[in-house]
Amino acid sequence: MPCKVRNFLWRAYKNIIPTLNNLKHRCVVEDSKCSLCAQHDEDVIHALWSCPAFVQVWNEDPQWSFRGQNIFPVFSHLIIHVFELGCSAELFAMQIWTIWFRRNKVRSAPLGFPLNLIAQRAYEALVEYRAAQPRHSLAAPTTRQRARWIPPPPNWNKANFYAAIFDEVGRAGLRVIICDSQGLAMVALT
Repeated sequence: MPCKVRNFLWRAYKNIIPTLNNLKHRCVVEDSKCSLCAQHDEDVIHALWSCPAFVQVWNEDPQWSFRGQNIFPVFSHLIIHVFELGCSAELFAMQIWTIWFRRNKVRSAPLGFPLNLIAQRAYEALVEYRAAQPRHSLAAPTTRQRARWIPPPPNWNKANFYAAIFDEVGRAGLRVIICDSQGLAMVALT
């Protein structure tokens, strides 16, 4: 899943996203009532999962059917439950990120997208992200073969050389070895 979604999931898990409840504790806002339902304080679990306004969002996919059966006191318990059930953690994360994204869009521009499009947009965003990822080849990694000296053909000579620069002493070196087809060194220069 995208880094921004993973980061958001971690921040929600740690209860450090700026919900109204968290902002009230930091004396940024005076009222922490949810702007969608006005019934509950907007903590992380309410803002992303249990708000009654999200019934249509979470009911679109049967893997979230446990929503009406279980009550989670904190968001971290919900994430653990999602993993334990084997639900799509990627889709879950993308869906809660889309809920949060919509929430922030509505705060800055009242014409945010409707709640009934959250699940669809989350799914489309996940599909688009996966399609954009490079495919990893399952082929065995190539290993570099060790270089081996091959003698020249008969009546030929082969020159092999190596050069190096030694910056710390301000010098350079060159070594040349000339060999015949039998591999015998005829000349070695240093």
